[in-house]
Amino acid sequence: MSAHYEKNLRALEAADPRTAAWVDQAPRDPAISIVPSLSGAPVPRHHGRALHSAYHPERESAAFAEGARPGDTVVVFGFGFGYHLDALAHGGARVIVVEPSAAMLKAAMEARDLDAIIPRVSIVPPERLEQTLADVDYARFVWRDLGPYPDVYRDVRERIAEIPLARAVAALRAYRVMVVGPAHGGSVTTARFAAHALGSLGFTVDFVDNTAHGAEYQSIEGVTPNPVHRNALRSVFVNYLGERVAARADHWRPDLILALAQAPLTGPHLERLKALGVPLAFWFVEDFRTLKYWPRVAPHYDYFFCIQKGEFIERLAAAGSPFASYLPQAADPSVHRPLDLTAAEREQYGALVSFMGAGYPNRRKFFERLLDTPLALWGTEWDLATPLGQRVRNANRRLAPEEYVKIFNATAVNLNLHSSLTSEGVDPVGDFLNPRVFEIAACGAFQLVDRRRALGEMFEEGTEIAAFGDLDELRAKLSHYLARPDERAAIAAAGRRRVLAGHTFAHRMAKIINIVAGRDDARIEAARARRRGVNDVDGMIARSGKPELASFLSPFAGAGNLTLAAVTESIAKGHGPLSRPEALFVIIDQLLTQGPGRE
Repeated sequence: MSAHYEKNLRALEAADPRTAAWVDQAPRDPAISIVPSLSGAPVPRHHGRALHSAYHPERESAAFAEGARPGDTVVVFGFGFGYHLDALAHGGARVIVVEPSAAMLKAAMEARDLDAIIPRVSIVPPERLEQTLADVDYARFVWRDLGPYPDVYRDVRERIAEIPLARAVAALRAYRVMVVGPAHGGSVTTARFAAHALGSLGFTVDFVDNTAHGAEYQSIEGVTPNPVHRNALRSVFVNYLGERVAARADHWRPDLILALAQAPLTGPHLERLKALGVPLAFWFVEDFRTLKYWPRVAPHYDYFFCIQKGEFIERLAAAGSPFASYLPQAADPSVHRPLDLTAAEREQYGALVSFMGAGYPNRRKFFERLLDTPLALWGTEWDLATPLGQRVRNANRRLAPEEYVKIFNATAVNLNLHSSLTSEGVDPVGDFLNPRVFEIAACGAFQLVDRRRALGEMFEEGTEIAAFGDLDELRAKLSHYLARPDERAAIAAAGRRRVLAGHTFAHRMAKIINIVAGRDDARIEAARARRRGVNDVDGMIARSGKPELASFLSPFAGAGNLTLAAVTESIAKGHGPLSRPEALFVIIDQLLTQGPGRE
């Protein structure tokens, strides 16, 4: 090792022993090479791509520090060889440098004297960023990327940057987000988790929970056998729910509206919502081949997020969607988590092998061939009169997430077979992951899931998750993993770490927020300005042609929006007969307080 390295390592050990050990133990990376710049300073390359200026890397420092103020927290993605950090490290800001490659940091410490930088910044691997930011003031938060680092380490950058950037949007812009859930169906829980995640990021959230109307909507099926009448009733009912959402949005005035799959919003409702001047986003967490209403609504949404990509993204564009993006399902760690179950709970929910979910035809046919295993079933829509149905433990009673996570925790091997209406087992064209992939993993529980195209992008098979492609492979892996509890535990623990690192609802909602804020912040601010102008006191005074009204409003000048409560409170403190403006405000207050039909 070079003399630079020994000196730098001692400085890093004094500042952060964990990072120093991480670097010192790192092997060399053959993808990293070092070449001299025009000025003679060494410049690192990653697969031949320069990470600093090939001419004068020393000149990067001043521009990189521009705009950072003393007291700010500046997160820099990429240490590289540190040229960009000199001025920033001495500018009074708290500087946190995230370096994805221990080998890169080791190469920097060998090539340069970093004594002016290391003691003045915090250098952390990506896995420690969230912990490092636990006490940050996001109103003073700045994110900076070193040159090509976001491209070279794209997956890492996307995983760690979304949440802090969204928290900064919440702190600086204070968006009000309305989340519109469906009346029934599989995306009900997703809507709740999405609303909870937005709140946890710091946004003000209004969750329109339509499930109170779900039973009434489903009861239409029993009103009449005439399909024309049933469709008419469904249309009227959906229109009523959509009008409720529009009225609520007009009153609450959100900055962003996010609707979930099967939310009761048709084209006319969406156009009324768009008249508010705020972005409309939709998260379609369904299979586009099964639920085919999406072409009717996609053109009305400013942002269309979905759990399938490739073909579906192309078809959305062809259908007139202005913006379509891939956004897979996720888990909520506050619900999907390891549990300390009581002995009674383990007795009630425990099994060597279990499956929790609806009894789709492909699942019935597939699991009928596993009746010689200790398989337990949970969920709805199973035929309880069959030999397979006799394995159902909850008699088709619908389970809340707080209950079914106990099943995941108490089961040795959780089976996860995606639903299909076209296959008799594993769907050969399956191209998305269901919520249980993430939920079971977040519980720190072991699962065997049917292999899908998207699985390898999210988890490392064999290390973070176990998969099967057909019945024979499932049988072989059941035998293998039932006999190896330590191997199951290791895979389950790694799967949980992967979910927490990048597959939570906070990650998904942060991505939506960052996309919308990056594209539409000016539009959101313009809508806010228009709303302020409706009852802004100064604007009302300027527009008033009545001297008496202007005189009455003058004590409220500069207060921003005028509220009825503030006016009536001021009137109550006055003396003598009411002026005409005072009398009018009192009458309005009484009308709103009593409401129609009251005495």
